[in-house]
Amino acid sequence: MTLPDALIYIGNDAFYSCQKLSSVIIPNSVEYLGAKAFYRCYELSSVTFGSSLKKIGDRAFYNCQNLDSIKLSHGLEYIGDEAFYATAYYNDGDNWEEEILYIDEYLICATTDLADDFSIKSGTRLIASYAFFYCTFTSIEIPNSVKIIGDSAFYACEYLTSVTIPSSVTYIGGFAFYCCSNIMSITIPSSVSYVGYCAFGYDSDDEKIKSFTVTGQKGSVAKEYAIEHGFEFIELDISIPADSDYYLDTQTNTMPNLVAKTTVDALISALSEYGVSATVTDKNGVALDSSAFVGTGCKVVCEKGEFTVIVKGDVDGSGEVDAADYLKVKGSLHGQATLTDEFALAADADGNNELTSTDYLKIKAFFLGTFDLFA
Repeated sequence: MTLPDALIYIGNDAFYSCQKLSSVIIPNSVEYLGAKAFYRCYELSSVTFGSSLKKIGDRAFYNCQNLDSIKLSHGLEYIGDEAFYATAYYNDGDNWEEEILYIDEYLICATTDLADDFSIKSGTRLIASYAFFYCTFTSIEIPNSVKIIGDSAFYACEYLTSVTIPSSVTYIGGFAFYCCSNIMSITIPSSVSYVGYCAFGYDSDDEKIKSFTVTGQKGSVAKEYAIEHGFEFIELDISIPADSDYYLDTQTNTMPNLVAKTTVDALISALSEYGVSATVTDKNGVALDSSAFVGTGCKVVCEKGEFTVIVKGDVDGSGEVDAADYLKVKGSLHGQATLTDEFALAADADGNNELTSTDYLKIKAFFLGTFDLFA
């Protein structure tokens, strides 16, 4: 069955128990699959998901006993409770990794037998609703690839004593850590733009956890959540140490310590750990791809102002230190080229405020692998 191209929404129970339905092609226009949309379609064995799909409702493919292969589209924002429960894919033990069922970049669910401390697989982007319902582990590591923590994802994980929300996360669903009565505090990074109702701070008796604290940045959703639920809010200290690779010098409006080959994504993630929400552009103000290297002359814009990046040895602004850089320094020493402003500072490898042959030799040695400019 091929659905019409103009379709945007497939409603709740739309194909409930359609016993003869064996395949379906969901067009790229569809953004939402309702709850139980294909519930108990026993003969359904093939589903093609469109590229625009954002949400899959609760039990959407529940008990589709012949659905043994599932390939989801990139960009899903919500996967509901038991969306793929009792499908052939779910029932195949080969699809489970250490008591956890993944589909592509999505963590679907875990068995309640999952008791040991463990780490979610790197590259996981979304944790589905009720994924760890009533699990008994005491600690969990969430990788810096996860963006979405679904509704009730860790509901009633009563043995969990702490959790670190990585700076990649933007969305935390309602009741995400509800009834996790041994978690006494939570730090919510500035990357998070939404925290759902009762996501943290409630015990198994549906009461607020006594002395529960929320730590976050001033003016953030963390503070909003704390105020809304009556929890103590601790403002995050956003000062960055002067010896940090990510130090922002407010006297010179520069970022003087950044190391070569730092990507935009890595820089934004690192700054968010200090509570700093930033954007990165090239020297002309044009946004850079997340995987691009941040080079000398690039701009970091945040609530503290605009800062010019200086990468020691990177005098051409590529974000790398290579032969082109030390040759430019050599040319400058011989009067064949002129280095100014941040590029002159990047060329000053020994930090003595003047360009000499020592700088040239240090940059060349770094390129050759015999000296570390950033040690």
